[in-house]
Parts: sequence; structure tokens; C-alpha cells
Amino acid sequence: MIVVGAPKVDVEGLPAGPNTPDGHNAGGAAYVFVPGGNGYVQVLKLRPRSDEVFRYQDFGYRVAMMGSYIVIAATRPHGSAGLFPPGLVVTYTRDGTSVQPWGVAQGHIVAASMGLANGWLLLGTPYERSCQFDCVGSAYIYNINRFAP
Repeated sequence: MIVVGAPKVDVEGLPAGPNTPDGHNAGGAAYVFVPGGNGYVQVLKLRPRSDEVFRYQDFGYRVAMMGSYIVIAATRPHGSAGLFPPGLVVTYTRDGTSVQPWGVAQGHIVAASMGLANGWLLLGTPYERSCQFDCVGSAYIYNINRFAP
């Protein structure tokens, strides 16, 4: 299985895309390919549903996959409260060609780097939310098994 992020496709919601009936903002996708025929065939296009994540952009900005887990990073739209956009990651489980939503991690600045191993997710963020000068980064560690629905 190959998962490819496309953070700038299918933008909806103001100010970057067309207005949506429910007022949500969304942008980006991840495409899932599996072996078939003489190459790989696209079988899925992943995006969070609006009841999972209501406001996000650049879904597919970072992608990690190991074992039965897929993790896809996105950002939340810039708000007036902070200098840097908050980040989120959406996790999925996979079994063969089947992919199911697993959970969402949020509360950190957009992830500049991501590592996934043995059910643990490590996110590297370049700044803290309130940083203006002499910024330092942080690392966030999540146990993906705790995201279980």
C-alpha cells in the first residue's frame, strides 16, 4: 500500500474555497494505492468527515505508515489568537486494502516532522503557540492505541 498526501486539493470554505452550507473549512486529501494489474491502482481518497474534524487545511501535509497504522497530518486555519496554526493528525488502521478511521490527535502546533513506530507517534513542532521571539520547538508523543474509537 502507498499513501500519497495532496494538501492543496479540494479546498472548501472561506476564504480560500467556495462557501459550504454548514460553514466548515476543509482542504487536502490523501490517496491510497494498492498493487493491481501492471502497477498500482488508486482505491481510496481519504479526508476527515466534517463530524470528525470541522475545520482543517492542508490535510496530507505529512504522511506516515507503519504496520497497521496510517497517520496523516493537517493544520487548522490560522486564527486571530495565535501566531502559528495549530496542528492535528488523523489516524487510520489498515487491514489489506481496507482503511478505517481510528482517532485524532490535536493540541499541538503544525507538525514539521513525524515518526511512527510500534504504535507510538512522535511529532516534532518548530514553535510553541505563544512564541514571538527566540522560539524553541517541542516534541509530542502519542500512544496511537489510546485513540481507539
